[in-house]
Amino acid sequence: MILFTIFFPALSLLLAWRLKLIKSLSLESRQDRLIGFIVTMFFYFWASYVFRNLPDTPPVAAHFVLGTFLAVCGAWMCTIFYKVSLHAVAMGGLICFFILFGHDDPYVSGLYLVMPILIAGIVCSARLILGAHNRFEMITGFLVGILAQSVAWVL
Repeated sequence: MILFTIFFPALSLLLAWRLKLIKSLSLESRQDRLIGFIVTMFFYFWASYVFRNLPDTPPVAAHFVLGTFLAVCGAWMCTIFYKVSLHAVAMGGLICFFILFGHDDPYVSGLYLVMPILIAGIVCSARLILGAHNRFEMITGFLVGILAQSVAWVL
């Protein structure tokens, strides 16, 4: 899992940077982000496919990995037209996943929702304070993450 979702995408982006296909590893420009998304989509699709077809994979893990793939696809489509906050995409997906997971778990506690909301609040506030994104980019990213995990849970 770590190979598909972290190592291979990071290695691919490092190679793209060294080959001068992208300007920086921080992927600040929309063109750099589009290349990064295409690379990441490939590996996240691969991870999602593998997780769906392994017999012992818990359905919750398969839903989550599919949701991350769909979130990357949604962020890529938004980035074609405007910059979207990837941190907000991740935080929206995190909160939605825990809401859906907590809804199906009979032993759910309040920490299922409090901790992801606290983490999302800290991350999104930090991005706004740093001036990395405006509110539109943050809200759009958050909604993309929520939509992606919701669709993955239904599939």
